[in-house]
Formats: sequence, structure tokens, C-alpha cells
Amino acid sequence: MTPTRPDNEAAPGPAGECPAPPRTGHWQLCAEFDSAEALHHAVLQVRDAGAREYEVCSPVLTHESLEAHMPRAGSRLHYISAFGGITGVSVGLAMCVLSSLLYGLWTGGKPPVNLVPFVVVGFECTILFAALFTVAGLVYFARLKPLAPPPDYRPGFSNDRYGLYVQCEPARKPAVAELLRAAGATEVIDCDAA
Repeated sequence: MTPTRPDNEAAPGPAGECPAPPRTGHWQLCAEFDSAEALHHAVLQVRDAGAREYEVCSPVLTHESLEAHMPRAGSRLHYISAFGGITGVSVGLAMCVLSSLLYGLWTGGKPPVNLVPFVVVGFECTILFAALFTVAGLVYFARLKPLAPPPDYRPGFSNDRYGLYVQCEPARKPAVAELLRAAGATEVIDCDAA
């Protein structure tokens, strides 16, 4: 299964489009396809219709053809990594400076605070803190809590079928369902009614 679930940050589009409603924890329409080509065509149709939240399920990796068409928000993980690095260098240098001042480590007549040897400790703390913050951010942003598939997941999507889950306004469901059928869906299911 290759799921892709974008963040819902886009504003609703003009009339006639299918803007993403607030997240409800489940999808509203589920379409099943026989081939990756039909799925690719459906993703293009749904995207052109203005849907901003949809997820693709596939038994094999098809990201090379679908990646450009999936809505994605930029990752915020690099900000967390940079914050971890800045925190690390600050903690490493503060630890060295404060311990030298506290214990008065006079060596060879040199002042107790000499930044040249402290750079090594600051660098090591930068790498350590950046790595720890990155792993913590990855776990947080990946939303790894639900270990079971969602209740409207279809097991055939891990076997030999391709799936497309779409969220749209309830009034637009019939039009989007017809669009999915026209794009080659073998079955379109209303997840709210199921």
C-alpha cells in the first residue's frame, strides 16, 4: 500500500470545485480501479476538478507517475532539525564555559574560557541534538499512532486492486462519483453510507 494523505491547508476553491472539508477521520468516496493507468487518469481528473484531499492506495509502488500530481504541503521537519542544532551548539558551549568558570580550570596560564577547544564539544552536541529533534519530529509528523488500517480500508488495495479515497462537500458527492466512474473506476463506494 502506498498511502498519501496531504495536510488540509488550502482554502476552498471557486464554485464548481470540490474543496476539502474539515478532516472527519474518514473518507467520503472510495473508488476501485483495475490498473495503475486508470488510477493515474482518475487522479488527474480529481485534481483538475479541484479536490484538495485525496489518498492513493496501491499494491505496488507507483509514485514515479503519481508524485507530481499529489497535493503536498512542504515539510516542517527541517525547521525542527535546525532548532535542534542551534539548541545543541548552545547547550554544548554553555556546558563548557559554565563548567570552566565554576571550577576555575586555569591551565598553563590561559584564561578559563577559551572557545577553541570548546568548539569540538559544541559541534558534537549540535549533531546529537539535531538528530534527536529530527527523530522526535519525524515520529510526531508521521502520525504513527494508528497501527490498524482505517475502518473504510479495502484489503484488495494491498493485493491486486488500486484505490482512490476522496473527500469533498456532500453536495458534490454525486458529481465526483460520476467523474470517478468516467475515469475508469470499477466500483465507487460512499464511505459515509457504508
